[in-house]
Amino acid sequence: MEIEKNPKAIYKMIMSGIIMVTCIVLIATKVVSSGAGALLGSVAVVLFGCIDLKTALSKINLEVVMLLGGLFAVSEGFNASGAGELCVNAIFNVFGEDVNRFLIYAIIVFVAMALTNVIDNIAAQALIGPIA
Repeated sequence: MEIEKNPKAIYKMIMSGIIMVTCIVLIATKVVSSGAGALLGSVAVVLFGCIDLKTALSKINLEVVMLLGGLFAVSEGFNASGAGELCVNAIFNVFGEDVNRFLIYAIIVFVAMALTNVIDNIAAQALIGPIA
């Protein structure tokens, strides 16, 4: 195989694997938050030469970044205004206080699935998160 003959490719594979495992361990042990872990990992792959900065920057989809920035603000407003609590109370009014947890989970999943038909998956998660 071509990779076996290219020591630079082997180095990149090993380093990216080590960085990935390190990030997962740091996030799983709650040493850093998931966002900080992802940022540390992306900086590390550039610093260790696994990917060059120009390629890394070209892979960033700015539409998604802007969408998420806006939707996290909407999500925070949704939470702060009490709209999330209103949605939860509406579910309890329809199904009662002793509603099965699996039914609640199924409703949340169904709403998330419906939202992903019209908006991005991550954006749907940002909206559903406060309710869940």
